[in-house]
Amino acid sequence: MPRVKLPNCRLAETIEFVHDNLTYIVTYSRQLDGALAEFFIDVAKPGDPMNLIAKDMATLASIALQHGVPSSEIMAALSQELDGTMLGPLGAALALIEGTPK
Repeated sequence: MPRVKLPNCRLAETIEFVHDNLTYIVTYSRQLDGALAEFFIDVAKPGDPMNLIAKDMATLASIALQHGVPSSEIMAALSQELDGTMLGPLGAALALIEGTPK
């Protein structure tokens, strides 16, 4: 599936959450049909090495979303506990955004 080009101006929401004792700031936007279109993750603590990893994970997930991969498929592929609790910051962010926090 070709990549969906997003409009230059789009509504976005920002949330903040704590995962493994780090505070993350996530900004995301949706397609017109409500599907998640893209998101950005930053660590609130400047200079933390996890910031680059989080940014790169969000970029890869955003590219997948824009190629039609549902966020539920991305979440299913990520590390999680048996009860569905997401282990990494990308999964935790997606769970919060999609309303399935664990």
